[in-house]
Amino acid sequence: MRWLCICLLLNSWALCAQRDQQFLQLEKVGSLKVTRMPMGSIITYSLKDGQGWYTSEIAGFLYRDQLIAMADRTISLEAITALRYPRTWPRAIGRQVALFGLSWSGYALAGTLTDGRPETHYQLSDALVTGTSVAAGLLLPRLISFRVKKMGNRYRLRLLDLRPE
Repeated sequence: MRWLCICLLLNSWALCAQRDQQFLQLEKVGSLKVTRMPMGSIITYSLKDGQGWYTSEIAGFLYRDQLIAMADRTISLEAITALRYPRTWPRAIGRQVALFGLSWSGYALAGTLTDGRPETHYQLSDALVTGTSVAAGLLLPRLISFRVKKMGNRYRLRLLDLRPE
């Protein structure tokens, strides 16, 4: 029993409950999953009066005033209308779809050249499959490369400080 207590005391430095005790939290209504963004995180956001998307690093939090201190400005929580996250899967799926179209055309062309029958040849339908697949593969990452979470009824932002007082 003594050895257990000694080992626990010696290893207590590794028992940290929460590393980041100050953070911005994105909550979805009705869900237990939350996204925590500590100081130093880079976020992309839209403002109520803004012209587009801004990307900045979180420098600090002002809890009493519900403000987020960014590297270049200070923003109120109510001023943020949406957060944007990059998606990685559209680029990979787009490459696979474009590769499918190119391989379709390659196999059709190789079959035309090697089968030795004059009635089979590379057709317009083969070119259409290739063209639409390559176009879809190139457009897919441009169209759905970001996930946008709009603040309002479904999502909300909160500033949390879990440091002991």
